[in-house]
Amino acid sequence: MAVVKANAYGHGILEIARTALSSGATWLGVAILDEALLLRRQLTKDTPILVLGYVPPQHLSLVSRLKITVTGISLAWVQEASRVAQEPFDFHLKVDTGLNRLG
Repeated sequence: MAVVKANAYGHGILEIARTALSSGATWLGVAILDEALLLRRQLTKDTPILVLGYVPPQHLSLVSRLKITVTGISLAWVQEASRVAQEPFDFHLKVDTGLNRLG
């Protein structure tokens, strides 16, 4: 996974994402949903994208439709997501191993 959050740390999100993918990266990681939406508009729908930060459960229909993977940041988030989701969606389960942070 190539993490391209924060405009690829100031180097240009699209340029770095394309370079990373052409160099063998199989996933792209971003911090927020807006970054994922930008990448999805510019890259193929098959490019796996993971949002590492919080995504409000009300956006699950959008991420499901656009094939964007989100992070289940807590048990409460997973419970709320399962309550409001109207279709299947992919998520990465965050497990706190002692760092106590999302990033």
